[in-house]
Amino acid sequence: MAPPDRKPDLDAPEKYNLDLDFHHSPEISVWADWLLHPEQHDYWRIYVYPSGDKEEFPRRSKQWEQENPVTTESVIQGLYVEQFFDPAQGLSGQKLGDATIMHLTGQGLINASWRVEDWSDRLAGGFEDVRKYWDNSTACTNAGDFLGAINTYAKKHAEITAQMAVVLLRYASTIKASRQRLDEAMKQLVDAFHTKHYASDTPTGKILAAAISVIAATALTAVTAGGSSVVAPAVAAGMATLVDKVAGAALEEDVKQEITEIKGQSWRSIVDSYFFAQAEILKRAGDEVGALKSEITKLKAELARLAPIPELKVGPC
Repeated sequence: MAPPDRKPDLDAPEKYNLDLDFHHSPEISVWADWLLHPEQHDYWRIYVYPSGDKEEFPRRSKQWEQENPVTTESVIQGLYVEQFFDPAQGLSGQKLGDATIMHLTGQGLINASWRVEDWSDRLAGGFEDVRKYWDNSTACTNAGDFLGAINTYAKKHAEITAQMAVVLLRYASTIKASRQRLDEAMKQLVDAFHTKHYASDTPTGKILAAAISVIAATALTAVTAGGSSVVAPAVAAGMATLVDKVAGAALEEDVKQEITEIKGQSWRSIVDSYFFAQAEILKRAGDEVGALKSEITKLKAELARLAPIPELKVGPC
């Protein structure tokens, strides 16, 4: 949907450095430009009277302008097209799909955690199988201590690696869910613009923000199946699939997370409600990313503090 005699600006994503997930940027770009330049058409404008009072008019009247000492300005005077895309730019550029660094790293963390814990269990089981053939010599005690230390290290390493995978999954899912919500806000703005101009009605559209708590809980469940160990189904699913799953769960939960409505009597009030909705969505995403930075710093420190595996002292059994 576009204003009269205009078409969506298909170059908008490239022009404003936007991710392709923002499908409604071509429409917003042309609407904003149209509203900012009333001198290019005979539709919506604000007439400013000598007293300083302002009034919004749906059409230009050249005769009325000649008979009254007024000046003309845009119905969204003082804004600029790029301003409509500021939050979207902040959520653009992060590569989340298959074969990206984020995908490969996340999948590697999940695989590493699952395999380390799997082999740790096999090692412990194998040790118990042969233990009955050993006597109580010092060498056997040393071997037992060594294998016990390996098992402890592996278990903790697997746990930290899984938590790192959860952090990465939460990050990617937050970006994806927030993009979808911003794109929904863009759609609601386009609908409001269309309604305002073509229907002369009061437009309204509810905008929701991704539920961060749901992202956190679903990410943990997706990687750990709700427990302390990574399971094969998570490995088989693939990181990109898990991102879609977690982001989708957050968006479904959004029915309980109403933020604001894009509505207003004037063009400027419609735009202001859109800016407010975007700011709320971006703030939630920023809060989550900030928390994840702290979490990964803590996990890196835990990994560095892991006790080294003791030297194996061999001797006759």
